[in-house]
Amino acid sequence: MRSRLAWYVVGFSLSAWVLHALVDWALLGGSAFTHLVYGFNAAHLVHRLVLVFLSALCGAVLAVQIQRLRDAESLREDLFEKYRTMADFTWDWEYWLDETERLVYMSPSCERITGYPPEAFERNPNLLLTVIHPQYRAAFEQHQCAVAADRNIVCHEVFPIVRPDGGERWIDHYCLPVFDRRGNWRGRRCSNRDITEQKRAEELVHLTRYSVEHARDGLFWIAADGAIRYANEAAARMTGHPRAQLLTMHVWDVWPDTSPERWPAQWEALRRETTATGEYRLRRADSPDIPVEVRLNHLTFEGQEYNFVFVRDISERKNAAEAIAQRERMFRSIVEASPLGMHFYRLEGDGRLVFEGANPAADRILGVDHRQFMGLAIEEAFPALAGTEVPERYRAAARDGTPWDTEQYVYEDRRVRGAFDVHAFQTVPGHMVALFEEITERVRARLALQESEQKLRAFVEKSPEGIVLSDEQGRVVLWNPAVAAMTGIPEDRAVGAGAWDIMVNLQPPERRDPQTLAQMRERLEEFFRRMPEEPRTLEMPYLHADGSRRHVRQTMFGIATPSGRYSVSLLADVTERVAAETALREREQQLAGVFRAAPAGIGVVANRVFRQVNERVCEMTGYTAEELVGRSARMVYPTDEDYEYVGRVKYAQIQERGWGSVETRWRRKDGAVMVVLLSSCPLDASDLAKGVVFTVLDITERKRMHDELRRSRDELEERVRERTAELQAANAELESFAYTVSHDLRVPLRGIDGFSQILREEHAARLDPEGVRLLDVIRASTRRMGELIDDLLQFSRLGKVSLRYASVDLGALVADVVRELKPAYAGRDVRFDVEGLPVACGDPGLLRQVLVNLIANAVKFTRTRRVARISVRGRRLPDGIECVVRDNGVGFDMQYAHKLFSVFQRLHHQDEFEGTGIGLATAKRIVEKHGGEIWAEGRPGRGASFGFRLPDAPCRNGMRPEPSSTSGG
Repeated sequence: MRSRLAWYVVGFSLSAWVLHALVDWALLGGSAFTHLVYGFNAAHLVHRLVLVFLSALCGAVLAVQIQRLRDAESLREDLFEKYRTMADFTWDWEYWLDETERLVYMSPSCERITGYPPEAFERNPNLLLTVIHPQYRAAFEQHQCAVAADRNIVCHEVFPIVRPDGGERWIDHYCLPVFDRRGNWRGRRCSNRDITEQKRAEELVHLTRYSVEHARDGLFWIAADGAIRYANEAAARMTGHPRAQLLTMHVWDVWPDTSPERWPAQWEALRRETTATGEYRLRRADSPDIPVEVRLNHLTFEGQEYNFVFVRDISERKNAAEAIAQRERMFRSIVEASPLGMHFYRLEGDGRLVFEGANPAADRILGVDHRQFMGLAIEEAFPALAGTEVPERYRAAARDGTPWDTEQYVYEDRRVRGAFDVHAFQTVPGHMVALFEEITERVRARLALQESEQKLRAFVEKSPEGIVLSDEQGRVVLWNPAVAAMTGIPEDRAVGAGAWDIMVNLQPPERRDPQTLAQMRERLEEFFRRMPEEPRTLEMPYLHADGSRRHVRQTMFGIATPSGRYSVSLLADVTERVAAETALREREQQLAGVFRAAPAGIGVVANRVFRQVNERVCEMTGYTAEELVGRSARMVYPTDEDYEYVGRVKYAQIQERGWGSVETRWRRKDGAVMVVLLSSCPLDASDLAKGVVFTVLDITERKRMHDELRRSRDELEERVRERTAELQAANAELESFAYTVSHDLRVPLRGIDGFSQILREEHAARLDPEGVRLLDVIRASTRRMGELIDDLLQFSRLGKVSLRYASVDLGALVADVVRELKPAYAGRDVRFDVEGLPVACGDPGLLRQVLVNLIANAVKFTRTRRVARISVRGRRLPDGIECVVRDNGVGFDMQYAHKLFSVFQRLHHQDEFEGTGIGLATAKRIVEKHGGEIWAEGRPGRGASFGFRLPDAPCRNGMRPEPSSTSGG
C-alpha cells in the first residue's frame, strides 16, 4: 500500500513539473533546458513548486481510492464465492442480482424447478419475469419496484411459474438485500423454494373441507354416548335444526328408530359389523319424518371411536318410484285409450318378427280382432305386407333402433280409399311398436290443398292485376305476367333484381331529380324494414318500356310466412281512369262556367245552409253572394211555415225518388215576396248531409196566369161533375144489365155442356175423331164462357159492395195467399221474397182478392223460367202505404200498359197463358174503391212490376173514400 502510494505521488509530481516547464518554454521562449531545470525566474519557480505539491497530493488521494476499490472487489468476490459454494448444492432455486440489477448467478436447481437451464436466464434476463404465471406478473413487478425503492426491504411472495412443457409449479419467493463486511450494499439474493406439493395438499384439504360442508348428503359424527359431535350443512338442512343446536343433540333426537335404551346394543352391533347400510326415517324439526338412505362406518380417530354416518334424502327417489309406477299405469291406460292404433312385435333370434298384440284402437281402425294373430310372424298375420318393405323396416327398428315414418295408401279407381300414417320405433332392443293413424281425410285435404295451390298459381299467372312479391332485402321473387305487360319488363329480368332498381327505371323524367329519388328510396327502405300488414295504396305515373306514359295504382302490404317476411304489391293500370278523371276535371270547369252563366238561379246548400250561389240567385234575392253563403236558407223565406214546408216536402221527395221540386215563396232583401219553383238534387244520394244542388225560378207571373187558368178549370169541372153524375147512372144500369145477362146465360151454357158431355160419353163411338175433337172444343168453350160469366158477375158486384174498413196485416195476408197458390206452382222452383210489408187500411176480403190476382199472375207469367223469383215489398208513405209485386217473368211492352186494367183485354194468347182478362180490372176497381191507385211497369223478357197505394185516412178519421166511377175501363 505504501509503495503504491509513493509511486503515485512521485509520478504525479514529475508530470506536473515537466508540463509546467513545457508551457513556460512555449510562451516565454529561451532555453528549454533552463526552463526544465531552473525556471524562468524565481516567481515561476515558486509557482511551479506549488503546482507540483498539489499534483503530488492528488496522486496520493487517487492511490488511496484505487486501493479501496480493489479491497471492495476482493470482499465481493470472496462473498460471492462463499454464496456460490453454498447455492450450488442447495435444493432451492437461488439467483443473485448485483447493484445494477444484472444477473450474476443462477443456481443449477433452476432447471429442475423451472425447466430452463441457467444459461437461458443469462441469455435472456427477462425470463425471470416471463416465467411467472401471467396472472401474477403484475404483482411481481410491484414487488420489484418496492425493492428498488428501498434497498433494505425484505420481500416475500408466493406465485406459480409456467414450465416450457406447460406445467405449473408453485414458488415460495424470498428477496433479501446483500451487504459486505463493511456494510456496503452488494445487490439482492433471491431464494425460491418449490412448494407445489404443499400447495396441492392445502388445496386438497380445502376441497375436502368444502366438499364435506357443501355436500348434498348429510354427514354426522356420532360418539359412543350417542352425542352428535359433527354435522354438516346438509345434515342441518335435512333435520331443520341449526348446526349449533344439532351439536347439542343425540342420535335418538333425529332418528325415531333408536332410543337411549336401544343405542348401546346398536353401537356394539355396529362395532362388530364396522359398516352398515339401510333405509330409515329422519325426524325433522318442523315437518313430518322423511325417508333417508343411511351408510354407517365405525372408525377410530385420535384414539376416539365414532360412527361416521352418511345420510341421503331419498324422498324424491321414493316419489320418483311412485311416479314411475303411476306413469306405467298411465301408459297402460294411454295405450288402451289411445286413438292411435298400436301393433307390438318381438324379433326372434332366427329373424322372425312375431306379433305380440295390439290395442283396442287398432281393432277399431282395421276392423279386425287382433287376438287371432298372437304369436304369428308378421308375414303370416298380414299376408298383404309380405311383398312390401314394411317387414324389413320393422325388423330394422327392432334390431338396430332405426325409426321409420311412412304413409301407406289404399287406392280404388285411382282415388285414395284409405290412408294411414305409420311410425315404427324400438321400445327396447329386440322389441318395437308400430303406431298408425287413419289419415284418409287429412290426405284428401292435402291433395285438395295441392289442387288449391295449383289454382292459386294459375290465378297469379292469369290475374289481370299485377302481383309482385319481394323479400326482406328488397329482391323481387315473383313477377306475374300482368306486371310484365304493364311495365314491359319480362319476368326473367325482374326476378332477382332489386325493387328499387326497377322502380328507378320506371320513373318519368319529372320524378328523377335527386331529391325526389332520395325521398322515394327512404320511404321504400322504411317499408321493407317495417313490413306493415296494413295495406298502403298510392297512385303514381310511370314509363312503360316502350316509352309510353301510364299510371298505376299500387297497394303494398307485408305478410309473414314460415320462411320469412315478404312484401306484396298489387298493381292495377289506372291510365284510363286517370284520363277520365282529367276529362272530368275539365268537365267540372265547363259546368262551373254554366253555373256562373245560367239564366236560372243555381246554388248548393248543406244542412239548409247556403254553401254556394250564382249571380242569378243574387239578382233574384237582392243579396250579394257574401251575404248568402254561410247563412241559413231561412233568411229568404217570408215565414217559418214556408221554410218548414219546403224542408219537409222536398227532402221527402228526394228520399223517395232521388230529387224534389216544390213551389214556395221567397222574400227579397227589399221585402218583396215572390213565388219560386225550387228543385233540388242531392250531391250524394246516400248521404244528404253532403248537400244538395238547387235551381230556383221566379214563377210569380206564371203563378198569376195559373190562378186564372184554375178559375177557368173550376168552371169546367163543374160541368164535368154534372156529366159524371149522368155517367154514374148509366154505369149503374150497365152493371144491372151485366148481372142479369150473366145470370140468364148460365142456363143455356149448362145445357150445352151437359148435352155435349152425354154425346161425348154415350155416342162417341158413332163419331169420327174430328167429331170427338169438336165436342171437346165445345165443352172447353162452354167452360171458358162460364168462367167469363163468373168473373163478369163478380166484377159487376164490386160496384154494389160496401167496404168494411179494418187494419190489415199485409205480411200475414201475403203468406196466406202464397200457401193457397202452392198447388198452382207445384213441381216448379218458385222463390218468394217478402219483406217490409206494412199494415194497411182497407177491406180484408177485397185486399186479399187484389193480392191473389197480382201474385197468381206473377206465378203464371214466370212459368217459362227455370227459377221463378217473385218479390213482394212494401213501405209506409206519409199518407198511406205502398205494395209492389215484382217477377222475372215474360214481362210486357209498356206501349200496351193502358190495356192491362181493361175488361177482357189480354196481351198474350190464350194458348200461351190461360185467363179471362178480368183479374187486373177487378184489382184496379178494388184499389180505386179504396181511394188508391194501381200501376204496372214491365219490359219484354225482363219481368213485370205491379204496385198499388192505399191511403190511411179512412182508418185514421173514420171517413170512407168515394167509390170510383171510372173503374173497369
